Amino acid sequence: DMFLPTPGACGNWVTQDGEAAAPNCVYLVRAEERFGNGDGVFTLSEQRRASEALYYSGRSEANFTAADGTRTPCYFTGRRVQLDGWLPLVGMGVDIGARKRAEAEAGLLRTIALGVGEAEDLDEALRFVLRQVCETTGWTMGEAWLPNADRSRLKCHPVWHGVAPKLAEFRQISRQLSFAPGEGLPGRVWQTKQAEWIAD
Repeated sequence: DMFLPTPGACGNWVTQDGEAAAPNCVYLVRAEERFGNGDGVFTLSEQRRASEALYYSGRSEANFTAADGTRTPCYFTGRRVQLDGWLPLVGMGVDIGARKRAEAEAGLLRTIALGVGEAEDLDEALRFVLRQVCETTGWTMGEAWLPNADRSRLKCHPVWHGVAPKLAEFRQISRQLSFAPGEGLPGRVWQTKQAEWIAD
């Protein structure tokens, strides 16, 4: 059995006898959490379970967690090879974050298209779209800004979606504002027809 360091550390393993073992990094701690009981001791049975999961499937998709906590979806593939009487597991991982994002966006668009098609009016359609976008992206709030009757300014639509507390004041201020093309964030996006991001 091997005692693992804390998830943020990349040090060495030690055996229960206190002897030095193979180098360890945070992804191995994650392996113990996934295939073991999460107690920080990577037992031989847990190690075998982790190896066999990849050995028998040949491929797997999982999140790679770095020491800083960043999670990256990866595609892993590997196989056992004969090496000086050992049967180590040799493999590689590929970042599939872009593919996962594209799949999520495509799924969101399909869901929105179906929901909007079934909506009885504009308010119901906007409410559905805002909720789906916020839930998919993890945003705490979503608003819709629509042109007024003569299409000279953008006004904040009454329909919105929010899950965070204390949004009433923000909403009240938003309802009082309007923007001409090129004015403020809504006006700039309206004029350029391009998404714009501002760091909080």
